This record gives sequence, structure tokens and C-alpha cells, in this order.
Amino acid sequence: MALYGTHPEHESAHEHPDGDAEAVAIEVDAEVRVPRGEMGDLPAGVADVLANVGGATVVDVGEIEAVRPASLDIYVDVTARLEGDFGDRDADALAVHVADAFGVETVHAVAIEYAPRGADEGTDPPHDHG
Repeated sequence: MALYGTHPEHESAHEHPDGDAEAVAIEVDAEVRVPRGEMGDLPAGVADVLANVGGATVVDVGEIEAVRPASLDIYVDVTARLEGDFGDRDADALAVHVADAFGVETVHAVAIEYAPRGADEGTDPPHDHG
């Protein structure tokens, strides 16, 4: 499973950049365990599981590849994008952080979008004066 494209306004990197930056979004390839009652709306069930990741405020489920029903849960391989406040963790630390969330079984890969610390605070969007 491949990670899908990162948001163009933020630097995309697998390693922590030099300087004062923070992780604003992560893309993960993971195996998650979704309660069987969510089978009718599997993407929403996956989003609910990934919403358990500390700091995540927005979850965008991308690709669901493998679906393996078990007696009580459904195991799925998913690529998803999580936005939020993930601090200044590097990729290895974020992989562990995501794996610690309830329902996340395995993290296969993590890509991080960094932005300068405080980049979105108190700034107005550009205006077109033409």
C-alpha cells in the first residue's frame, strides 16, 4: 500500500526537519481492527478507530485494501491522513504513537507533513487585489 499525496502547502518529509517545526498532519499505512457492527459503513468505522490517535482532529480515510472479517471484529489495511497537533515527533515516534491508539494493530509506514511552528496562528490568507 502506498501513502497518498501530501498537502502542497506544507513540507513533506519522512525525517524531522531542521529548525522550529511541528507535525501538522500524518499519513499512515496501518492495519486496524474495526468493531463488527461497523461493517455497514466500514470507512466510518475506520475513521472512528483512527480518531483515537492522540492529537488527531481530522481523519481522512483514503484506501481500504484488505478486509478480513473475524468473529468479533473486522481487520482492514488502510491508508489514511490524520490532521492535528502531533508536536515535534519524528516518523519513528509517530509510528509508535499511532500504534498505541486503541484498535490500531500495526503501523506499516508514516509520512509527516511539517509546518513552521505557529505558521497558521494570526495570519490572514492572501488577498487578490487585481
